[in-house]
Amino acid sequence: MVWKRFHSVSGQKDKQHFRLIINDLPILTSEEKARKFGHHFHALFHLATIPRLLKTESDLILYSYNMEIPSLERNFTAQELNTVVQNLPSKKASGYDFIPYEFIKNPSDIVKAVLLKTFNKCLRDGIFPKPLKSYYWDNWKDACTISLSSFLKNRTFQSFVSGFYSEVHNITTGVPQGSILSPLLFIIILSTIISLDLVKITMFADDIALYICAPNMELAQRQMQAALDKLSKWATEWGFVLNPQKCSFQYFTRKVKFAKPTLKLNNRPLTLVYEQRYLGLIFDSPLLTWDAHIKYLVENCSKRVNVLRALTSTTWGGQRQTLHYCGPEFPIQRYPLPLISPQIPVQYPHMVHTDLILPVNKSNSSQLLCQTFLTTMEIRFPDTTQVFTDGSKRDEPQPSVSAAIYIPSLDCHEKWKLPTEFSILSAELFGILKALTFIRERVPGEYTICVDSMSALHYISKVSPKHYNELYYCIIKQLSYLWDAGFQVSFQWTPAHCGIIQNEKVDKFAGDTHSLAEITQFPTPIKDQIRKVKYLLKEEMASQWNILKDHLHLGVIKKIGNIGHGHH
Repeated sequence: MVWKRFHSVSGQKDKQHFRLIINDLPILTSEEKARKFGHHFHALFHLATIPRLLKTESDLILYSYNMEIPSLERNFTAQELNTVVQNLPSKKASGYDFIPYEFIKNPSDIVKAVLLKTFNKCLRDGIFPKPLKSYYWDNWKDACTISLSSFLKNRTFQSFVSGFYSEVHNITTGVPQGSILSPLLFIIILSTIISLDLVKITMFADDIALYICAPNMELAQRQMQAALDKLSKWATEWGFVLNPQKCSFQYFTRKVKFAKPTLKLNNRPLTLVYEQRYLGLIFDSPLLTWDAHIKYLVENCSKRVNVLRALTSTTWGGQRQTLHYCGPEFPIQRYPLPLISPQIPVQYPHMVHTDLILPVNKSNSSQLLCQTFLTTMEIRFPDTTQVFTDGSKRDEPQPSVSAAIYIPSLDCHEKWKLPTEFSILSAELFGILKALTFIRERVPGEYTICVDSMSALHYISKVSPKHYNELYYCIIKQLSYLWDAGFQVSFQWTPAHCGIIQNEKVDKFAGDTHSLAEITQFPTPIKDQIRKVKYLLKEEMASQWNILKDHLHLGVIKKIGNIGHGHH
């Protein structure tokens, strides 16, 4: 019922017949359209001249050909075939033979024997059978040249329009589509691209972008035009066709008075655009405000959210939270974030336990809290490496903030003195961050970070907290790395000052750090900076008030309390 509702909302796309006009004359029949397309693409795929090799490139090819590569003349083994089949990606579309990919991933013994015999014969004879020109092949020394030649030669194509095929044409350029070897050959040919001096070049497959940063528009235009001329020359020598109609350019500047630049490619002017989409991002010029991309996201996501609303209700359909995080709008929102807002990381799962196995709280006796905690650690984390953290803040005799970690299994500890503007919550979060940094230097395994601050544990459990982002996102970034690297990190609340030996030790280490002179440099959270400013303003106001009290017979404002609260 859900998918039926989904299709009714999304609707069906109508088939549209396109018009083809050549030399002001319309082409009406599909057969004639197929024939015209065949001739058009044959002209594109036919290379009139053979690209010349530069001396360095020809030397590299000769060196590679003459290099001794052992054990490449032997046949494939059944074990090698099994390894390749097991490492094939899943959920891939079938090829031109329409053989399901699951069949290739799970072949029978007979199919394996046929594949092994076929590949070994191709390797031995140095010939690619025509039906296999779109499939897998790897490069081996003596058979490499012959096999690559057979792989690239004698390829044909036809154009298909509404049931009609064009005549068969030969292809003398390009690589077969769908082959695992084709991207490698394409990368090899692109590796010969020339350097462009001050102009930088970035490539994603066949999408090439040139960019330059210059002090004025005239210099930028001159350097970019020279780069385009070099690129055009390189493309002509290597048989590439650059289409100026598909190329455009933008400029980004805050200046108001300047001459708009003009650029040419193959002696044809390029179009100046003010909005351009590249790799999923919409760049708006000249100020690069991202307004166009944000507007696109809002419109696109609104349509998808409307679909989700049609798929669920208060009494039926999927759960709203599931649809929110797994819905089609989620990847659209996350894709550009690393560029637009690099400080927003991807959430990774981590276990945060703010309770013990028995319902206890701080009002219970110290002995009960201690025993319950030890029993909890034995049951929940029997074979994990434990890391205890603590933050400390003192106001007398001088304000001081510190943090420490303690690893009982290694009987080692680390401690840091922090800026006095840090609150006790910032110190606790800093201790957690340092614990994760310590774990990152260890081997992957199971680790448990024991924290006696319930507020800190609640904070790292939030999806997007309002404050302390400087520490929060550093913690999430470390957790993301550890999760990807195979670490399993959990957090456990630890009752404070109840006789837990490990927690008492880390508390002592944090307290001893107040006597250190060196302060660890770390950006003070904005929340703490605002609190400091408010404290100074109130203190200044009280001071000015008390100066005027004798003259105006007003009451005395008592001394403002110290910033934050902490334990000693």
